[in-house]
Amino acid sequence: MASGAPRWCVLLGILLLAGCREPISTPPRPVVLLGVDGGSWNVIRELWSRGQLPHLEDLAERGISAQLQPVANASPVIWTSIATGVEPSRHGIQGFTVQTPSGEAPVSAVNRRVPALWNMASSAQLRVALLGWWASWPAETVNGVVISDRILREERGRFYPPDLDPGLLAETALPDEAVASAYGVVARQDRLMASVGLQLASEGYDLMMIYLRNVDTESHHYWKYFRTQGFETEVDEASLQRFGGRIPEAYARVDEVLGALVARASPETNFFVLSDHGFQASKGERYRIQLHLDRVLEHLGLLIREDDRIDPVKSVARTWKSPPFTRTKLIRFSPFERPGYEEWPDDPDATRRRLQAELERITYEDGSPAFRFRNLKAKERARGGDMVVIVRYQGVSPALYLEGERIPGAIGQVEEISGTHSKSTEGIFIAAGPDIDPSADLDKIHSLDITPTLLFALGLPVAEDFDGTARTEIFRPQFRDRFPLRTVPSWGKLEARESPDSQSEAELLEELRALGYLD
Repeated sequence: MASGAPRWCVLLGILLLAGCREPISTPPRPVVLLGVDGGSWNVIRELWSRGQLPHLEDLAERGISAQLQPVANASPVIWTSIATGVEPSRHGIQGFTVQTPSGEAPVSAVNRRVPALWNMASSAQLRVALLGWWASWPAETVNGVVISDRILREERGRFYPPDLDPGLLAETALPDEAVASAYGVVARQDRLMASVGLQLASEGYDLMMIYLRNVDTESHHYWKYFRTQGFETEVDEASLQRFGGRIPEAYARVDEVLGALVARASPETNFFVLSDHGFQASKGERYRIQLHLDRVLEHLGLLIREDDRIDPVKSVARTWKSPPFTRTKLIRFSPFERPGYEEWPDDPDATRRRLQAELERITYEDGSPAFRFRNLKAKERARGGDMVVIVRYQGVSPALYLEGERIPGAIGQVEEISGTHSKSTEGIFIAAGPDIDPSADLDKIHSLDITPTLLFALGLPVAEDFDGTARTEIFRPQFRDRFPLRTVPSWGKLEARESPDSQSEAELLEELRALGYLD
């Protein structure tokens, strides 16, 4: 099937109430959903106490607020459940990556097995705008606009329709001094999604879904500079001055986007702001370390280069399928290319012992060992590894040393991860608008409840096979009387489709490792 062809309405024997053909009559008011990855009540309330985030506070005061319970821990899994109303085992996205015949690949829209909100609304001929959502590449055919999560990465399938006004994407051409880093790409993409959302806010879309990610990445990295208590290493004043504003500034940018959206959208709009999970302090020391193990092997005389190429005859070993940010690194022994078992090293156990003895000499600045070792797992052996080396976190320093001598270029970057979350770290939910009842009693909502609740807000039927529930109690009685809850057995399933060739998979995997999402 063509990569952009509609794939919903395929469940045989079920005729959806709205048809996948007929538009609903006298549709309810428009809906804007602002998704804030990692948005956390403990930060928001602290910033409110400082007189910050006025637009979020105004929305909460004239509407309702609740905790959002995650369905999982990984962001693409949660955001897909938020958009589909079903458990990860049913929608098909269960992590940051999937295994393909050619190896590990970042998750994408083709891995989703059920319709999402934008498919459902489009099938009822509502106009939709989907901006930056996790796993939305390649962009699907909708009744409206899709800017996929790989808008800055891919040439094909990055947006829909193909003849989209290039003026909408002008932000991608703006220079960004930090764009070479994973953090810079995230911040730039957020800026683009905000720009497109503000341009479309007054264009009469029935459903607009905007996803912003930078709060999450900043919270992972700078949590200890926002909440300094409870860490083994005390935060010095210079670092606090340098980094203490990073998390508040990330939230302030979200607040500015929300304020601008409210100002530009129709006053008839119902707004929803939510996150996938919250944040808390990490336990123990965690880092993202860009460690170039090949340079260590080279310094030890175990890897030989000639004309900037590894000499496969003179070298003993090299790093294998382990980018610099991975903590668990594979090593492969010479010969590196093995068309047959006859080319296996003469004594791999002796080589392994020799390498371990040499690498045990490598330390951080305070003398702490830089590496530890364990046996190969079956999947690591299948990837071609002969040995596993794990980067230690104790005593981490900006450089590696051999008997007190600094090893040039072995470590490129060290970043501490001080913020984290789990499946029990609850996110945020705020709703306000002409149809939202500010007196509604809602303490908690599940991420699986979002799709059925928004379908109800849009006047569309709720599937009986959803794993979540439409929280109709948050709407005013007049709305519930005018648009009573309707149901259908199912919104169907999606037919399998092939993804267009990706030019960015390796780059995206490295970015996920750099941000700490993958080992």
